Amino acid sequence: MNIVKVLRKYNLQILFIVFFAVLLLITSCEQYKLNQSNFSLNGDYDHRYLFNKSNNVIVIDTLVLDYEITGDSLFVLRMISASIDCYDEEGIPTIMTHYSDVEEYWYINLENDEVDGPFNKASFIDVVKRIGLSDVELEVPNTYASNSEYFEKSVSKCAMIK
Repeated sequence: MNIVKVLRKYNLQILFIVFFAVLLLITSCEQYKLNQSNFSLNGDYDHRYLFNKSNNVIVIDTLVLDYEITGDSLFVLRMISASIDCYDEEGIPTIMTHYSDVEEYWYINLENDEVDGPFNKASFIDVVKRIGLSDVELEVPNTYASNSEYFEKSVSKCAMIK
């Protein structure tokens, strides 16, 4: 088979492979940019936070749900969450975590380590426009659910909270 026939026959497959190779390259470059900065995203998905490696400080606390790297800019979406120790009548502790529906947005300049935030969504959109971008879209995954009502009911049953 000559090369022209092969290309015609497998045109869609070749296009598919090239598309995903480019997508992988772009994703790798963004992750490389973050890895070369003073920041890192640590923790598992349910406890992800932004850490400054140069001074060993958590910059954005748990629960980072989404982020995007564009050039020297890191954009972060965090949902407010907090854990408490709830003790029953017998003094047995249970850790309870409140996953709220409150969003925080952050802007980090990876070149000069400038951290700006938290912002509400409207203020964040203004910041993105101010630095000359328009297509930064951070989203709360559909798998995330606030547990505010359950948390409040459960906390009311605690004999003691620490």
